[in-house]
Amino acid sequence: MRAMQRRCFLTALAAAPIPAALVGLRDQAAAAPRLSARTDAQQLFVALYTADGEARYAAYKRAVVDRASWSMEIDSDGRPSFSNAESITFPEAVGGRCVVTFGVLFDPRGGGFAFPLSTPLAIWEGITPSFAPNSIRLG
Repeated sequence: MRAMQRRCFLTALAAAPIPAALVGLRDQAAAAPRLSARTDAQQLFVALYTADGEARYAAYKRAVVDRASWSMEIDSDGRPSFSNAESITFPEAVGGRCVVTFGVLFDPRGGGFAFPLSTPLAIWEGITPSFAPNSIRLG
């Protein structure tokens, strides 16, 4: 039971306000998403963000995910949307504290999608942030 209490699952929703630091990413993604069915990037990066910028807890690093681990759907207007088909897990915090409110999926060639969390996540020693499959929806 203790291990389950330490593992936090994050849920992404598109309705929360976006911090000023991420507004440019949101606008860029809305205007011309760079992650598409045609991307040749095999690896993407997922980052955690606080209201002040990227998370800074001890042992934090961006998660590397394979492009193939994202599923894509096309809506009736021909616009793509993406979701994580697999779990995405970040390193366990070994020190420091922060409150994560957003995530960002980065294409290494530039650009990204910001996605707010439905509930802010307080991270401290022993917390292992993780996104469950299909909990992130972009597009």
